[in-house]
Amino acid sequence: MKGGMERCGFDSVGVFCYHETQRTTDASRGGITVDRARFLIRRSLALLLLAAVGLATALGIEWLKEAFFSSLAGTGISWARVAGGLVLFFGGLAFLGGLIFYRDAKRNYLQPRFLKWYRKKMRSRNARGADASTRRAGARSFPTKTPRP
Repeated sequence: MKGGMERCGFDSVGVFCYHETQRTTDASRGGITVDRARFLIRRSLALLLLAAVGLATALGIEWLKEAFFSSLAGTGISWARVAGGLVLFFGGLAFLGGLIFYRDAKRNYLQPRFLKWYRKKMRSRNARGADASTRRAGARSFPTKTPRP
């Protein structure tokens, strides 16, 4: 929305109002732009997602620790707690590892053997039906050359 009209809802009198939008704001008014707000919301949601995964992983470690020490105390092992702890721990670890792998592949930081595997996987995924109309606008393609050392 570049300097157009935007619907803003009902005003104090009860009339549906429109106001003019701007991408830039006056710093003295203390406002932020629409693009900046979207950026902050996306980053905040990403941070919350990472925090939730980190907490789930920590909870998995805690459950495993409690099961181990309860077995040492002689009260027996809660196998449901061990299974839940393993699922949470390895699930969180796999999520974070996949996130780092995807980020490094996007920035071309991977070793050539992993980069070949990843490109092959992405080509086969695109060949299965993800044509240009279903790809999101502005999606990057991966470079074909490996980085210099």
